[in-house]
Amino acid sequence: NLPALAAKDQRQLTQLGIESFPMLIQRTGPKGWRAFLNFFAAEIENDNTRSAYLTAVQEFLGDCEASGIEELEHIEPFIVGAYVQHLQKKRKLSKPTVKLKLAGIRKFFDHLVVNQVIERSPALSVRGPKVKTQKGKTRVLTREELQQLLSSVDRTTLVGKRDFAWLTLAASSCCRVGAIAKLRVKDYEHSGKRSFIHVEEKGGK
Repeated sequence: NLPALAAKDQRQLTQLGIESFPMLIQRTGPKGWRAFLNFFAAEIENDNTRSAYLTAVQEFLGDCEASGIEELEHIEPFIVGAYVQHLQKKRKLSKPTVKLKLAGIRKFFDHLVVNQVIERSPALSVRGPKVKTQKGKTRVLTREELQQLLSSVDRTTLVGKRDFAWLTLAASSCCRVGAIAKLRVKDYEHSGKRSFIHVEEKGGK
């Protein structure tokens, strides 16, 4: 018999938006429970990524359970591969979506290996679909369009000066909008004749 779930663990599950562990995780005992919670509650910082990975893992483990698999150790690479094919051919999901789901499953199993819940990852050797990006979706402004945009900013006001600096930085650095929006005064550094702006991009880069 497995021990009862601690109150703090139940709170973390609730915060993740689920009522209980997937059955395959439930059967691993406290070590597996903690690894599950640590992965989704502590390892992943981005809320959207966490939600996407959690859904991917829940769906995959649920599919395994429905197929009669009773232990995590019984999941083989060919099972993960067949699931990837199922996502593409039966559920008709796009290649980027399938690739995202496989990434979540693979990283989750890697985490279980590191935490000695299982000995090997069944997803390690499974390849996802190749995604080809021919052209970006965001149109690049011409020099004339950029000049017109910058000249439309009223730099006699404090807000205008802020907007002009924001737009100039965006145009010259190609940083993401979200990264620039998070900038603070402390991120600006002046050293000698040079000035630096520290921008944090996705993944903490």
